[in-house]
Amino acid sequence: AVGAGWQWLVAYINLGCYYGVGIPVGYMIAFPLRRGIQGMWGGMLTGVGLQTVILIAITMRTDWNKEVSDPGLTVGFQPRAKRDKS
Repeated sequence: AVGAGWQWLVAYINLGCYYGVGIPVGYMIAFPLRRGIQGMWGGMLTGVGLQTVILIAITMRTDWNKEVSDPGLTVGFQPRAKRDKS
């Protein structure tokens, strides 16, 4: 997704997975279940795993032929005019 110019989307997914899922899950495992640092690591790994699954799903569902067909959409690239072969 980052290579397609969707850094904003990846940033939101990252924030949601770490702060919305990873930290709460880590807290629940670490303190109420009394697992300590193992719980915090478990929460962070849960957040990373969820982030990975979401980004793989986005990558698999992307129409890459459409993305490649217009390079100017993502990087501001303007192709040169075709040269005469004479």
